[in-house]
Amino acid sequence: MLESSLKIDSAALQLSKAILVYAGDSEAIATIHQVASVNNKPTIQAGRLFTYSDLEALHGGLSDSANKHGAVWVEPTLLAYGGGKTIWYSEPGKRAMFFKTNGSAGEKLEASALLPVPGLVWMREREFLYVYAFRGAKRPDYDTKLCQAPFFNVYDSGRVCEGTAIKPPEDAPNIAWENAFFQSRFTHANVHERNRLIQGMEPLVFWTEMLLAPKQTFPPKRLVDLDITVGDLTKMKVKQ
Repeated sequence: MLESSLKIDSAALQLSKAILVYAGDSEAIATIHQVASVNNKPTIQAGRLFTYSDLEALHGGLSDSANKHGAVWVEPTLLAYGGGKTIWYSEPGKRAMFFKTNGSAGEKLEASALLPVPGLVWMREREFLYVYAFRGAKRPDYDTKLCQAPFFNVYDSGRVCEGTAIKPPEDAPNIAWENAFFQSRFTHANVHERNRLIQGMEPLVFWTEMLLAPKQTFPPKRLVDLDITVGDLTKMKVKQ
Protein backbone atom coordinates (compact mmCIF):
# COMPACT_ATOMS: atom_id res chain seq x y z
CA MET A 1 0.00 0.00 0.00
CA LEU A 2 1.38 3.38 -0.99
CA GLU A 3 1.78 6.05 1.66
CA SER A 4 0.84 9.47 0.31
CA SER A 5 2.78 11.59 2.80
CA LEU A 6 5.72 11.48 5.14
CA LYS A 7 6.65 13.76 8.02
CA ILE A 8 10.30 14.40 8.91
CA ASP A 9 10.79 16.72 11.87
CA SER A 10 8.45 19.60 11.02
CA ALA A 11 8.50 19.07 7.25
CA ALA A 12 5.53 17.40 5.53
CA LEU A 13 6.49 15.66 2.28
CA GLN A 14 3.91 14.56 -0.30
CA LEU A 15 4.27 11.55 -2.55
CA SER A 16 4.66 12.89 -6.08
CA LYS A 17 6.58 10.36 -8.20
CA ALA A 18 7.47 6.68 -8.28
CA ILE A 19 10.45 4.93 -9.87
CA LEU A 20 10.02 1.35 -11.06
CA VAL A 21 13.01 -0.86 -11.86
CA TYR A 22 12.73 -3.73 -14.35
CA ALA A 23 15.67 -6.13 -13.99
CA GLY A 24 16.75 -9.19 -15.93
CA ASP A 25 19.78 -11.45 -15.74
CA SER A 26 22.14 -9.02 -17.45
CA GLU A 27 20.43 -5.64 -17.71
CA ALA A 28 17.95 -3.34 -16.05
CA ILE A 29 15.90 -0.28 -16.94
CA ALA A 30 13.90 2.15 -14.82
CA THR A 31 10.76 4.16 -15.48
CA ILE A 32 9.50 7.25 -13.66
CA HIS A 33 5.78 7.83 -12.98
CA GLN A 34 3.60 10.60 -11.60
CA VAL A 35 1.48 9.61 -8.59
CA ALA A 36 -2.10 10.92 -8.59
CA SER A 37 -4.94 10.62 -6.11
CA VAL A 38 -7.70 8.36 -7.45
CA ASN A 39 -10.67 7.87 -5.13
CA ASN A 40 -8.48 9.37 -2.38
CA LYS A 41 -5.83 6.72 -2.94
CA PRO A 42 -2.34 7.39 -4.36
CA THR A 43 -2.15 5.70 -7.76
CA ILE A 44 0.85 5.28 -10.04
CA GLN A 45 0.20 6.75 -13.49
CA ALA A 46 1.67 5.81 -16.86
CA GLY A 47 5.39 6.52 -16.96
CA ARG A 48 8.41 7.08 -19.19
CA LEU A 49 12.01 5.92 -19.23
CA PHE A 50 14.14 7.21 -16.34
CA THR A 51 16.88 9.48 -17.76
CA TYR A 52 20.24 10.77 -16.58
CA SER A 53 18.62 14.17 -16.00
CA ASP A 54 16.12 12.52 -13.67
CA LEU A 55 19.02 10.92 -11.80
CA GLU A 56 20.77 14.29 -11.39
CA ALA A 57 17.56 15.90 -10.14
CA LEU A 58 17.00 13.05 -7.69
CA HIS A 59 20.58 13.21 -6.44
CA GLY A 60 20.30 16.96 -5.95
CA GLY A 61 17.09 16.61 -3.98
CA LEU A 62 18.51 13.87 -1.77
CA SER A 63 21.68 15.90 -1.19
CA ASP A 64 19.62 18.93 -0.15
CA SER A 65 17.60 16.73 2.19
CA ALA A 66 20.74 15.30 3.76
CA ASN A 67 22.10 18.81 4.32
CA LYS A 68 18.87 19.86 6.03
CA HIS A 69 18.40 16.79 8.19
CA GLY A 70 21.97 15.85 9.04
CA ALA A 71 25.55 16.21 7.83
CA VAL A 72 27.10 13.46 5.73
CA TRP A 73 30.57 12.38 6.84
CA VAL A 74 33.22 12.46 4.11
CA GLU A 75 36.32 10.40 4.76
CA PRO A 76 39.47 12.60 4.71
CA THR A 77 41.15 10.28 2.20
CA LEU A 78 38.30 10.57 -0.31
CA LEU A 79 39.36 12.02 -3.69
CA ALA A 80 36.22 11.68 -5.83
CA TYR A 81 32.92 9.87 -5.99
CA GLY A 82 29.93 9.68 -8.29
CA GLY A 83 28.90 7.87 -11.43
CA GLY A 84 29.10 4.60 -9.53
CA LYS A 85 32.75 5.13 -8.56
CA THR A 86 34.54 5.88 -5.31
CA ILE A 87 38.19 7.01 -5.50
CA TRP A 88 40.41 7.48 -2.45
CA TYR A 89 44.05 7.23 -1.44
CA SER A 90 46.25 5.79 1.30
CA GLU A 91 49.57 7.24 2.39
CA PRO A 92 52.90 5.42 1.97
CA GLY A 93 53.70 3.23 4.95
CA LYS A 94 54.04 -0.35 6.08
CA ARG A 95 51.45 -3.05 5.64
CA ALA A 96 51.28 -6.66 6.70
CA MET A 97 51.64 -8.76 3.54
CA PHE A 98 51.11 -12.50 3.13
CA PHE A 99 52.73 -14.44 0.28
CA LYS A 100 51.94 -17.95 -0.86
CA THR A 101 52.94 -18.22 -4.50
CA ASN A 102 51.89 -21.12 -6.66
CA GLY A 103 54.95 -21.33 -8.91
CA SER A 104 57.08 -24.36 -9.67
CA ALA A 105 60.13 -25.49 -7.65
CA GLY A 106 62.55 -22.65 -7.16
CA GLU A 107 59.80 -20.07 -7.67
CA LYS A 108 57.88 -20.62 -4.47
CA LEU A 109 57.51 -18.00 -1.78
CA GLU A 110 55.58 -18.54 1.41
CA ALA A 111 56.12 -15.90 4.07
CA SER A 112 54.61 -12.85 5.73
CA ALA A 113 56.03 -9.59 7.08
CA LEU A 114 55.35 -5.93 7.68
CA LEU A 115 56.63 -4.36 4.46
CA PRO A 116 56.79 -0.82 3.04
CA VAL A 117 54.35 0.10 0.29
CA PRO A 118 54.09 3.31 -1.78
CA GLY A 119 51.20 5.74 -1.63
CA LEU A 120 48.18 4.12 -3.27
CA VAL A 121 45.12 5.38 -5.12
CA TRP A 122 42.12 3.07 -4.89
CA MET A 123 39.01 2.96 -7.04
CA ARG A 124 35.89 0.91 -6.44
CA GLU A 125 33.11 0.47 -8.98
CA ARG A 126 30.34 -1.80 -7.74
CA GLU A 127 32.05 -5.03 -6.65
CA PHE A 128 35.30 -4.34 -8.56
CA LEU A 129 38.38 -2.94 -6.84
CA TYR A 130 41.27 -1.17 -8.59
CA VAL A 131 44.56 0.01 -7.12
CA TYR A 132 47.41 2.19 -8.43
CA ALA A 133 50.57 3.64 -6.89
CA PHE A 134 51.79 7.22 -6.84
CA ARG A 135 55.13 8.85 -6.07
CA GLY A 136 55.73 10.87 -2.93
CA ALA A 137 53.63 11.30 0.18
CA LYS A 138 51.57 14.40 -0.66
CA ARG A 139 47.80 14.00 -1.03
CA PRO A 140 47.15 13.25 -4.72
CA ASP A 141 45.29 15.82 -6.78
CA TYR A 142 43.55 15.73 -10.17
CA ASP A 143 46.85 15.88 -12.10
CA THR A 144 48.85 13.39 -10.01
CA LYS A 145 50.46 10.82 -12.29
CA LEU A 146 49.86 7.18 -11.40
CA CYS A 147 52.08 4.10 -11.40
CA GLN A 148 51.41 0.40 -11.61
CA ALA A 149 50.58 -0.98 -8.17
CA PRO A 150 53.66 -3.21 -7.59
CA PHE A 151 51.76 -6.17 -6.16
CA PHE A 152 50.87 -9.68 -7.14
CA ASN A 153 47.16 -10.24 -7.87
CA VAL A 154 46.80 -6.91 -9.76
CA TYR A 155 46.22 -6.74 -13.53
CA ASP A 156 47.85 -4.13 -15.78
CA SER A 157 44.47 -2.34 -15.87
CA GLY A 158 44.75 -1.87 -12.11
CA ARG A 159 41.91 -4.26 -11.34
CA VAL A 160 42.46 -6.56 -8.39
CA CYS A 161 42.16 -10.29 -8.97
CA GLU A 162 40.03 -11.21 -5.96
CA GLY A 163 40.84 -14.92 -5.88
CA THR A 164 39.57 -16.28 -2.57
CA ALA A 165 39.51 -12.87 -0.85
CA ILE A 166 36.34 -12.09 1.05
CA LYS A 167 34.79 -8.88 -0.25
CA PRO A 168 33.36 -6.39 2.22
CA PRO A 169 29.74 -5.29 1.86
CA GLU A 170 29.32 -2.58 -0.80
CA ASP A 171 28.51 0.02 1.86
CA ALA A 172 31.61 -0.82 3.93
CA PRO A 173 34.08 2.03 4.60
CA ASN A 174 37.01 2.38 2.22
CA ILE A 175 39.51 1.05 4.77
CA ALA A 176 37.63 -2.25 4.79
CA TRP A 177 38.39 -2.67 1.07
CA GLU A 178 42.07 -1.89 1.69
CA ASN A 179 42.19 -4.43 4.49
CA ALA A 180 40.53 -7.08 2.34
CA PHE A 181 43.24 -6.55 -0.27
CA PHE A 182 46.19 -6.77 2.12
CA GLN A 183 44.74 -9.58 4.21
CA SER A 184 44.46 -11.82 1.18
CA ARG A 185 47.41 -13.93 0.05
CA PHE A 186 49.59 -12.64 -2.79
CA THR A 187 49.83 -15.72 -4.98
CA HIS A 188 51.03 -14.75 -8.46
CA ALA A 189 51.95 -11.91 -10.77
CA ASN A 190 49.11 -10.94 -13.11
CA VAL A 191 51.47 -8.77 -15.19
CA HIS A 192 54.20 -10.78 -16.91
CA GLU A 193 55.96 -8.30 -19.21
CA ARG A 194 59.44 -7.32 -18.06
CA ASN A 195 59.60 -3.95 -16.28
CA ARG A 196 55.81 -3.76 -16.17
CA LEU A 197 55.14 -4.66 -12.53
CA ILE A 198 58.49 -3.90 -10.87
CA GLN A 199 60.99 -1.64 -12.65
CA GLY A 200 64.29 -3.41 -13.29
CA MET A 201 63.61 -6.60 -11.32
CA GLU A 202 61.60 -9.78 -11.51
CA PRO A 203 58.63 -9.39 -9.13
CA LEU A 204 59.32 -12.62 -7.23
CA VAL A 205 62.98 -11.66 -6.75
CA PHE A 206 62.03 -8.15 -5.61
CA TRP A 207 59.54 -9.26 -2.97
CA THR A 208 61.84 -12.04 -1.77
CA GLU A 209 64.59 -9.47 -1.21
CA MET A 210 62.13 -7.19 0.56
CA LEU A 211 61.27 -10.03 2.92
CA LEU A 212 64.91 -10.94 3.57
CA ALA A 213 66.14 -7.37 3.98
CA PRO A 214 63.14 -5.10 4.66
CA LYS A 215 63.53 -1.41 3.87
CA GLN A 216 61.99 1.51 5.75
CA THR A 217 60.28 2.89 2.65
CA PHE A 218 59.29 1.49 -0.73
CA PRO A 219 62.07 2.26 -3.27
CA PRO A 220 60.53 4.71 -5.79
CA LYS A 221 62.94 3.62 -8.53
CA ARG A 222 61.03 0.31 -8.65
CA LEU A 223 57.72 1.97 -9.57
CA VAL A 224 56.52 1.67 -13.16
CA ASP A 225 55.00 4.91 -14.48
CA LEU A 226 51.63 4.78 -16.25
CA ASP A 227 50.26 7.26 -18.74
CA ILE A 228 47.23 8.14 -16.60
CA THR A 229 46.40 10.57 -13.79
CA VAL A 230 43.93 10.56 -10.93
CA GLY A 231 41.70 12.79 -13.06
CA ASP A 232 41.68 10.16 -15.81
CA LEU A 233 40.19 7.65 -13.36
CA THR A 234 37.13 9.86 -12.92
CA LYS A 235 36.42 9.62 -16.65
CA MET A 236 37.70 6.12 -17.40
CA LYS A 237 35.34 3.36 -18.35
CA VAL A 238 36.75 0.53 -16.30
CA LYS A 239 37.64 -2.86 -17.72
CA GLN A 240 35.96 -5.82 -16.11
